[in-house]
Amino acid sequence: SRAGRWSDGWLSLDFDALSATRGTDVRAERLSITPNEYKLLRILTENAGNILTRQRLLERLWDSGGNFVDDHTLTVTMNRLRAKIEDESHPYIRTVRGMGYIWTGEQI
Repeated sequence: SRAGRWSDGWLSLDFDALSATRGTDVRAERLSITPNEYKLLRILTENAGNILTRQRLLERLWDSGGNFVDDHTLTVTMNRLRAKIEDESHPYIRTVRGMGYIWTGEQI
């Protein structure tokens, strides 16, 4: 895998080109993902298998631009992202109650 990319053969993310697809090569669906969602995906995929606390995600995502985003906005963004990238047989983001989130996808 190259830096700036993540793929498991079904979900393909290119953080440099800001493009994402899901599905097999023959029927890959192009996803419409916002810059904040890409930022969130990058943090999650770079820390795959580790719990990322909500606090840490909030700090990494939005504080750098000076835009404060509350806890609720993180939840909404995470839910939107899940709806875009996941389906029944391809779960990627696991919620750890009271803690945060874990990226469970296995890169190939």
